[in-house]
Amino acid sequence: PAIFISYAYWDFNQIEFKWGPCPAANGFQFQALNASGKVVRTRTITYSSSIANYYTMKSFEGTFYTARVRGYVIINGRTFYGPWSNVRHIGAVSPSKMSCKYYRSSKKIIMKWKKVSGASKYTVYISKKDNKHYKKTATLSNKKTSYTFRKFGKATLKKHTKYYVKLVVSGKYNRKTVSSELYMAYVQTM
Repeated sequence: PAIFISYAYWDFNQIEFKWGPCPAANGFQFQALNASGKVVRTRTITYSSSIANYYTMKSFEGTFYTARVRGYVIINGRTFYGPWSNVRHIGAVSPSKMSCKYYRSSKKIIMKWKKVSGASKYTVYISKKDNKHYKKTATLSNKKTSYTFRKFGKATLKKHTKYYVKLVVSGKYNRKTVSSELYMAYVQTM
């Protein structure tokens, strides 16, 4: 089955994964792996007409995870697993562990966050449009926990202008660097 993120509730620190139906399956196995590839959460979900094909993962913030799911059937008392689904990557900072402040007099925006376990790097972006036309400003090491925005492109930040800034967390999966599908964004007016 194909897995996707259906929602993330920051206030409750939970994220929901859904996947397509598989009528022949007796159930599904959901797994979350950390950046080292170690399985840190496994959940077996028995399929029935009263349950949707989803899993709500709690306490997902602060760690980089890769999520996947597979179906299984039980034949003569033995369990047979299907192939793993596609994967989803999440690495997020809780809004309560992040801040973003603007300083009009010095024309800068300072974003701070708490380190995400398993992150290999952070990338910061800025835009003048809500949720589009973001420009990559910098790629930072996993040891960094703050960034100061002073420019939009080559121009210094302007007073009385609305800026959107965001932080994207990246981690490792199968020896490749992958980016989280979730990110934290702020809007600031200089």
